[in-house]
Amino acid sequence: MKEMRYFSWVFILFASVFYGSAQDLVQLQEHNGKLCHVIEVTDGLNLFTVVQQTGYSGEEILKCNPGSDKGLISGQKLYLPIERKTIIHKVCEKETLFAISKRYAVSVDSLISWNLDSDKGIQVGQNVQVKNAAVRLVSIKTSSQNLADNKGKDSISYQRNFEFNDTIMVYIVENGESLYSLSKRFMVSVERLKELNGLKNSQVKVGASIKIPINDKASIIQGPRPIPKKIDSKSKRVIEGKNQVIRDPKIAVFLPFAIDTIKFPLKGASRSATEFYMGALIGIKDLEAIGLKGQITFYDYLSESTDFPTLLQTEELVGMDLIYAPFHLAQAQLVSDFCQKNKIKIVFPIHLNSSFNETNPYAIQIPTPNNQLALNLAKDLYGFQKGEQIVLVRSNLRADSLLEEAFLAAYKALPNFKGKAKIIMASYNNYMLYHRNTLKTWFVSFDSQKQNIINLLSYTSQLENVQVFGLKEWLDFKEVSSTIENVFEFNYESPTYFNTKEAEVIAFHKRYRIAYQVDISKMACLGYDMFSLIPKIIFLGDAQRQGAISRIDFKQDNDSVYTVNSASFLLKFFEFESIIFENDVE
Repeated sequence: MKEMRYFSWVFILFASVFYGSAQDLVQLQEHNGKLCHVIEVTDGLNLFTVVQQTGYSGEEILKCNPGSDKGLISGQKLYLPIERKTIIHKVCEKETLFAISKRYAVSVDSLISWNLDSDKGIQVGQNVQVKNAAVRLVSIKTSSQNLADNKGKDSISYQRNFEFNDTIMVYIVENGESLYSLSKRFMVSVERLKELNGLKNSQVKVGASIKIPINDKASIIQGPRPIPKKIDSKSKRVIEGKNQVIRDPKIAVFLPFAIDTIKFPLKGASRSATEFYMGALIGIKDLEAIGLKGQITFYDYLSESTDFPTLLQTEELVGMDLIYAPFHLAQAQLVSDFCQKNKIKIVFPIHLNSSFNETNPYAIQIPTPNNQLALNLAKDLYGFQKGEQIVLVRSNLRADSLLEEAFLAAYKALPNFKGKAKIIMASYNNYMLYHRNTLKTWFVSFDSQKQNIINLLSYTSQLENVQVFGLKEWLDFKEVSSTIENVFEFNYESPTYFNTKEAEVIAFHKRYRIAYQVDISKMACLGYDMFSLIPKIIFLGDAQRQGAISRIDFKQDNDSVYTVNSASFLLKFFEFESIIFENDVE
């Protein structure tokens, strides 16, 4: 009970301060039968600013406002559905129940029913409970307004020179800081800082560069650092054989730490960013071990002190050789446009469910796209088959049929040999007719409709000599992957393979445990792969293409489109676990 009372008190205090403050609020309006915030677009307002200041994701905004991904037009109206919750409102001077009801889009009767004697009048400073209150947004500021408000305020960044023997970062000393305050902030002794930086006393000058070892037990760097005012001269490029390589590349990484508002335990994007970062640090050590020298800057793009549009105009970013894209769609699109304009390679570590980067010839998509996975499945079935019949169960959805056609074209293009199957076309109405217990059968489906998938897996789970090959997205259905009554099996192509029993993962897990005294996660493995593999492939032409959970095989169809990773794993989902597929049908 004490813990619950404490939580309630904190929430009431916050609500009183926030809702009682004098702020301009976004207007409310009915739209498609729902009460929404309505924002009228003005010059200088872009999608990212709306994301940053409202807390709505780019996906939520685009869902409610189709076509906004192509840019906002002055005078256009954006609609955002309201959130409702119970809050405590502190009454301001000259405020009435009617004014409060209008502010939170509730009835006066509702206020009276939840606040004893309020029908007799309310007093300044009184706390009024508002049930089912509309949580109001503060009016949006344009990028130019943000720039004026944040004048003199640096964006948060994390700079690393990956020429080190330990986990070291470079920190620019700010006004009022001392070695003692830095030692407390970064959990390292004053003596260690003096030794590492060759200092005879504890005095440091504002603007000085200080090397700081990151405490292995710390899950994240403890606080903001300004972006360096200048960067070094252009990266050194040398000719080795026929290839031009870069020995000291400059790399920028955008991660959603949101360190201004970070809460523990870490959740969501902040947790993913931290785990990715921790894995990346170990990957950076691998770069140093092979003599790749350079500089990596980590940008916290969800920091409240980051003015994103202004950041994309800085000299630091223009001088980069490689940029890792943000994890969120709106920010990633802005960075992609920046990279295309400045001819900088940009890596997309995660899938963003959008096609905006496909026309950027400098973009590199790491998660293998679904159409490529369909091609890979055709090749893998061709390699594994031993007289099985293949039945393609066709979907009635256009998006699914595109994958089917890619699969068919790839399979038909493979050389004929004795025993190569002729693919049988079936539908969800008649696929049962093509199974015989005496004949090995592979059912292939690219269907995305849950009920069709459940029916197919339920039917085939009772049969012998049958395998089903489907999509990785089927695992998103709890009826497939989380319901103990349905012990389904199927096979699928996947861009990554995270299994703690595999040799590559075990090897990385040991290093990760030593460094941080915690267990690995999939995001930590991805962060490691992005730095142990990608810079070596891009800057050194390295042939190594296998990481902890990733395989890399870059393919670019022509000079006007993006580069994709064409590699994948054929996995079997068996007893609620994914393992490497082996043709075990007898």
